Amino acid sequence: KEMRLEYRNVSFEGSVWRRGTKQVAFQYRKGSRTILFVENNSPLDVDVRVPIIDPQSSRDTTIVRMVGWSATVFDSGKALFNSSHIDDGVMYGRTTREAFQLENWTSWREPRGATSPSTISDVGPWEHTRILLASNASSDYIWYTTSFKWYDVLVGEAILEIETQKATAVSAFLEVDDDEMYLGSIHNHEHKDGNCTFNFTFPGRLLAPNSAMINTVHILIESLGYNNLIGRWGSSSSAKTKGITGNVWIKGKETHESITRCLNCGQQWFSQAGLNGRSDGDDPSPANERHGGAGAHSAHPCSWSSATFTVPSKGEFHTDQELLLRLVAGRGEVWLNGESLGRYWNITRRPPAPPGQLSQEYYHLPRDVLKVGGRNSLLFFNAIGGDVSHGARLVSTGLAPSKDSTFRDEIDCANACL
Repeated sequence: KEMRLEYRNVSFEGSVWRRGTKQVAFQYRKGSRTILFVENNSPLDVDVRVPIIDPQSSRDTTIVRMVGWSATVFDSGKALFNSSHIDDGVMYGRTTREAFQLENWTSWREPRGATSPSTISDVGPWEHTRILLASNASSDYIWYTTSFKWYDVLVGEAILEIETQKATAVSAFLEVDDDEMYLGSIHNHEHKDGNCTFNFTFPGRLLAPNSAMINTVHILIESLGYNNLIGRWGSSSSAKTKGITGNVWIKGKETHESITRCLNCGQQWFSQAGLNGRSDGDDPSPANERHGGAGAHSAHPCSWSSATFTVPSKGEFHTDQELLLRLVAGRGEVWLNGESLGRYWNITRRPPAPPGQLSQEYYHLPRDVLKVGGRNSLLFFNAIGGDVSHGARLVSTGLAPSKDSTFRDEIDCANACL
């Protein structure tokens, strides 16, 4: 049984009693005993009028002072516990402290396009899951590549239009002969199913109106997940799709007319599962393409970075602590000693969260993957560019005694959802 209780604000002298919506009690009965859980679900310090459900008592109510976000438990009218008044050391909070240094930062560029030996060549691009099944692979990333000749002289801006699905991110590149242009990265992270179209704008003059020159489009598709926990099928009888699931168009204008060309209407495409810059946890890029410092290449879109750190065998990393990686830049995936830790993204939370507050900053480094007493390696893929090393640090976390009546968690991020 739930009851709304009367309260008064103790911060203001002469405050009157009101029926609250944040001051509630939950009543449970067992035999002759009545248990009452009283909650103050507001930041205010208040006096609360609590009913005494005890036939032996001469009073109907008692007044209890409660600090913000506190709770009290009554057993047949007797207060057993009040989180507003707790002895030092009874409560705990989760704290963090600086741990080990990230060292030996290097970076390199992700080779563009579908170039691996497992690339699928066909008329038109394949759907994401179809590619994974045919390649016996598992990846959130798909590279698509197609080449074409262009014969029209465009004026003003042109548009590369890609038809895909919601909860998807797309990065696009245009290559004319050996000159490459990054067209941008666009994402949709709605918790919905359905079609979605991304438009990339670029100067139309970049397309070569020359039969001797080849234009190439490279598209990186990132799946940001499915809408429900049932998975790929949902409640429908047909499979949910990802990747390029419709047409790809180039649209522009000549001097007197509009030009629209379909790039996957009977045209050769190359589709590839996964990324090019990582193979079995190693960096396959030539030594002359690696750069010391994460910022050398990581400022570019679709780039890689790596760093190392050492976990001592004794003293600095106790069994009751966990190791966390803090990341505040980029969007991509991170590996620890060759094992994927999952995706990261410096997406900001929605109001009423403070401006710029990230939905998640800390990522768990599992103890069973760590090399205690040895050197560990971290590998980062960043789809949108930016220096991954900026703000990246290792912290250890654990529970520590607290005088605060409210459990505080320094690594907590409520509503941490993309």
